Amino acid sequence: KKPPTFGEMADSYLKSLMVAHSTLIDYRKSLNHYYRPVLGNRSIREIKYRDLVNLLGDVPWGKMKTRNNALVPLRGVFAFAMANEDIDVDPTARLRNGRIQRPEPDPLSLAEIEQILGWLQQHEHPAYRNLIEFAFFSGLRTSELSALRWEDIDWNRRQVRVARARVMGKIKDTKTYSVRDVDMNSRSEAALKRQKSLSYL
Repeated sequence: KKPPTFGEMADSYLKSLMVAHSTLIDYRKSLNHYYRPVLGNRSIREIKYRDLVNLLGDVPWGKMKTRNNALVPLRGVFAFAMANEDIDVDPTARLRNGRIQRPEPDPLSLAEIEQILGWLQQHEHPAYRNLIEFAFFSGLRTSELSALRWEDIDWNRRQVRVARARVMGKIKDTKTYSVRDVDMNSRSEAALKRQKSLSYL
């Protein structure tokens, strides 16, 4: 039996995944952009470590994080091939992630936050200020804010239940795959109460 090509194995790998829709899109983009043009028609058994090192070395990655992220689906294809017993050696086993220097956090000062909220108050619909003020003082991720519902607000306990996220228009689990309750402070609660008069019904 003729061994599958890298492209065929990549297709099977993508079908096997049980990941968020946005993650699947990212993996498919990486495979199509970086790997299929060079490896797509080659037999999965013929691809060696050296081939991958040369391919990775030829790509102008720009950021090391981009390279590291692109290695995830590449490793996945060969792990799938190993599980399917199409290859005996995984050529990605010795590929290493590059080191990333993370920038120091640079949070806005309270004065800068007030300046932003003041500008929104003067130039935009009140809902925008409510949203941004709640975002600043609740600490929720943008995807979690987008998926928040009124039923998630416990006014008596002054808590917000974070149970889902919205990514690329689709509702999914939170990034940590866990439900958590976030206490409201006076600023986040005030923003929600103002918004309640606008959109609760």
